[in-house]
Amino acid sequence: MRLFLIVICCLQLSVVFGQEGRQMNSLYSPGMFRNRGWFFAPGFTYMIPANGARQETRISNAEQLNDTLYTGEFTQAGRFGLYAEVGRHHFLKDLYIVHHMDYGVHVKSFGGRENFDGRVKTDSGMVNVANVGTFRDWMAGAFFNISNITQISDRTWIQNGVGVNADYAFIQNRDYTGPVTGMIQNFPGTFTGQIHYKLGFGWKPENGVYIMPSIETPILTVYKLDDGKSTLPYFSSRFRPIIVSLRIAFLDKTPDRECKVIDDSGGSPQLWDKEMRKKKRYGKR
Repeated sequence: MRLFLIVICCLQLSVVFGQEGRQMNSLYSPGMFRNRGWFFAPGFTYMIPANGARQETRISNAEQLNDTLYTGEFTQAGRFGLYAEVGRHHFLKDLYIVHHMDYGVHVKSFGGRENFDGRVKTDSGMVNVANVGTFRDWMAGAFFNISNITQISDRTWIQNGVGVNADYAFIQNRDYTGPVTGMIQNFPGTFTGQIHYKLGFGWKPENGVYIMPSIETPILTVYKLDDGKSTLPYFSSRFRPIIVSLRIAFLDKTPDRECKVIDDSGGSPQLWDKEMRKKKRYGKR
């Protein structure tokens, strides 16, 4: 995860220096549209196994007996799930590196599988087993993001954002076949709160319309706090959620009467366009 963030920062710095000295048109200019609007985004999820294949043995020291409870290999596999979101977004000004914010609600599903191949202690002694555990959780929740925008051209940009999400698991399907003597199995709670990172590449096909494919992953689970981990526990393994979505965003149109507003009191115009403010100030000399 740290390596991924370092690579993204390096790529963004190369874009910034590559565009140095070039004057580009703003992605948002006041006039026909407000600086806010609606968006929706379909997408999919995937759970990346965080542990990898591993050999594990657990021995019980109860009553000074070194009994092997299980020994064998754990392997994991992710599964695809569905994702959808809808919400509002705003272009921001005069907030230093923060250029955009959005918030809304989403529905998503996470799925995966854990296999265990080895020997497990039972009432009849150690037996060979091939256990299989699968899960499929459906969650509904809300999110809030703030983002930095780095323009590549007049109509394209890179968007880096951090945000928070709070989710409620309204369906939790977990199925496991085979003995689990001595195995420690954990699962996410019904409620989950996380801080996440989101990276997008945007395209503006026309004024007031924005299209942005993006990828998102958690960077910290804050509820319930899990020793600073960003992955989620399922059975005896952990998985990293990845969300890939295609956001289609629009800006609200400005009513005609607002487009014609002119400030005659000596202040700046209502629309926050720097060139308009300069022209009005110079005209008064």
